[in-house]
Amino acid sequence: MEQGSPAAIQGLAWALAAKGMEREALAGIKDYCRIVYGMRDVDVPFDRWFAEGGFAGATRRGADALALRAAQGGALPFDVAHMYLFAGEKTLALDWLERAYEARDPALPYLRLPIFDPLRSEPRFQALMRRMGLPQD
Repeated sequence: MEQGSPAAIQGLAWALAAKGMEREALAGIKDYCRIVYGMRDVDVPFDRWFAEGGFAGATRRGADALALRAAQGGALPFDVAHMYLFAGEKTLALDWLERAYEARDPALPYLRLPIFDPLRSEPRFQALMRRMGLPQD
């Protein structure tokens, strides 16, 4: 209902990625980066990364760019984590989820969403869920 809502844009990108609609998901990711992080010139690099490495390559490079911002306090660790997860980089996603926990990132309760299903069997993810007091079933 609210045009440009970051939460809605992010949720739509997650849903589109889950459906295999990678170009559409990438458009949502670019919109999210523009709105939340003020990254005005995201189209050219993301489109180039997509052409070079598909969705996984684009999200990996996007995660790397957000990681640089996060290291300087300019991005949420949770956002870096889910970008690495899109790229299939489970270890890096878990590293950034642990950073999100340490930083008390307000998005961590979203770990129960299906986007994080690829991590559910990982011992580090299970330990994080326990630390947060979230159910693991």
